[in-house]
Amino acid sequence: MYFVGRVLSGITFFLTIFAGVAVVVMMLNISADVIGRYFFNEPMPATIAIVSNYYMVIAAFIPLALCQKRDAHISVEVFMQLLPQGVQRHAYRWAWLYSAAVFGLLTWTSWIQAESKRSAGTYVMEMGVKLPIWPGYYMLPIGFGLITLILIYQFLIYLTGSKSGLGDTDPWNRGDSHFFETI
Repeated sequence: MYFVGRVLSGITFFLTIFAGVAVVVMMLNISADVIGRYFFNEPMPATIAIVSNYYMVIAAFIPLALCQKRDAHISVEVFMQLLPQGVQRHAYRWAWLYSAAVFGLLTWTSWIQAESKRSAGTYVMEMGVKLPIWPGYYMLPIGFGLITLILIYQFLIYLTGSKSGLGDTDPWNRGDSHFFETI
């Protein structure tokens, strides 16, 4: 199990670097467009289409798994705070299974949408440039799929009590938190 976690952690790291590079390239692209537009009266073609269909999609969906791995998602725990610590610990982890089901469904439906856009050859026209945008649709199932795998892996680690290879920061990991030892 540890090896699987290390592989998932490596994939997450690589894709997060990819998303970071996309943000830097987006800033350079937008800066070049602004400089071209206002100083040379020659804007870069298709900047808005590229930013909205590639860079922003990559920046928003690819790092989802890193947020899960680091337990950095926003959560509202009004009701959970009223429960005893032991119940909170287990409910928190069983929520991983529910979240995995939701993200799995999102992976499947976004993959179908991406395939549909690819087969149709979806594109946009901007400033006389025909820009294919269907590749950007694949960023959603990649991001959703990886977070699904991370959630399933974390839940399995919880059930078995195995050592996690994610290097995650689990606030509930106190050595006695896996399922079969506490029931």
